[in-house]
Amino acid sequence: MRAQEYIVQRRAQFSSDAQKSLFEQAKYTEGLARCQELLTELRMRDPRHADIGHLLYECATFQKMSGRLEDAIATMHETLAFDLANEGEASWNTVRSLSGLARLNLFVGRHELAEQLIRRGLAALQQLPAEQQDER
Repeated sequence: MRAQEYIVQRRAQFSSDAQKSLFEQAKYTEGLARCQELLTELRMRDPRHADIGHLLYECATFQKMSGRLEDAIATMHETLAFDLANEGEASWNTVRSLSGLARLNLFVGRHELAEQLIRRGLAALQQLPAEQQDER
């Protein structure tokens, strides 16, 4: 896969300009509610749709910014489980989920778990094609 094709396949930072705007305006509760609403709709249509993982990641982002770290950690575990089930260990999204989960665990002082997640993420990253490693 060429680097350009990979970039097109990657998930955007936010799935919509509206959600990005809510984040930038620090309307985290509203952003979380909107992500959860979209997530429910998408799961009803297609429980394996790739955007589910992205919406879960966004939910965790809004939870973290709202100070709900334990909820964010639980959501990131769900995101990681989704990515592993749908893409496997060696995928950009799995690496992203492992990285996000490691950061959250660092915030709450779970350093040993964070280190394990970082090591796992690095191992997964090394399995990706070179252009994806550079991007990540």
